[in-house]
Amino acid sequence: MTNQLGLALRRARKAKGLLQKEAGERLEEVGAPKVSDGAISQYELGDAIPSDEVLVGLARLYGVEEAAATWLAWAEVARRTRAVERVQSRFGLPDRVPEVTPSPGPFRDDRPEADRGADAGGRPGEDPGAGGATGGTALAQRAARGGALTADALEDLAERLAVHLEARLEDRIALRFEARLAALERAIAPRGGATEP
Repeated sequence: MTNQLGLALRRARKAKGLLQKEAGERLEEVGAPKVSDGAISQYELGDAIPSDEVLVGLARLYGVEEAAATWLAWAEVARRTRAVERVQSRFGLPDRVPEVTPSPGPFRDDRPEADRGADAGGRPGEDPGAGGATGGTALAQRAARGGALTADALEDLAERLAVHLEARLEDRIALRFEARLAALERAIAPRGGATEP
């Protein structure tokens, strides 16, 4: 992912003729919290994502209020992307989603590709990932091919991933609970065949 937000912040600051230190200190003038010149540098390099309050303040300070909405959208996409990356890293998931090939069987769709989009909530020939019921797989495939994803598509993909991971986590917790319960039952069971009075 390119650092669109950072590049835009840097361009706007330079166009206003401010140093990073000046920008950070003058944020209070426009009602935003003051930040350090190091923070401004991190925002511009893409190493950190500013809060919404700081972003709006920077847009006001730089005199580009109309850019605030775009900057906020870019920041949200960057936050969600980082969240997905953290989940992938934590659970050892692949960076890219493998291509899905249809398996032979009763559910295989043998219709021409141009006719398949209609069942996914779209027009014939339209990408099913454009919002139909089966859009998640198409979105994942598009991402795997390096295609651009909109903020909505990324949000949908992140939600689907979260649901999947939550279900896997619940299964693991249930298995651990059952194993511990069985161990406790064995530990408190009467030994040597003795029965309780």
